[in-house]
Amino acid sequence: EAEWEYACRAGTRSDYAGQLDQMAWYAKNTRTLRPAGTRLGNPWGLRDMHGSLWEFCHDLYGPYPADGGAATDPAGPDTGVFRVARGGSWTTTAELCRSSYRGSAARTDTKPNLGFRIVLAPALP
Repeated sequence: EAEWEYACRAGTRSDYAGQLDQMAWYAKNTRTLRPAGTRLGNPWGLRDMHGSLWEFCHDLYGPYPADGGAATDPAGPDTGVFRVARGGSWTTTAELCRSSYRGSAARTDTKPNLGFRIVLAPALP
């Protein structure tokens, strides 16, 4: 989950990594799912981080740590039914598309506004 937010923010510190209306399909500018990659990317060139589909993260959903989340790359709980979902979707308001917004969904949910991102990382030497 922390890695997802890091990639979404792309070095920015605001709620969105750019102009939301130019980067995202969400309830204000569409009423249907749109093809992937048709909006502007964030400063690192990643597209569809805001809006389009909620993206499942590997972490299970739980409250932030009592220390306010000061840990670097904190992991979620070890057990649970719900996974963290990030990014908002074409059915949500702008607020739910914020970089920091944490949603959740059951691991078995199948909805037209929920998916996941495939990430390929290069092999380390």
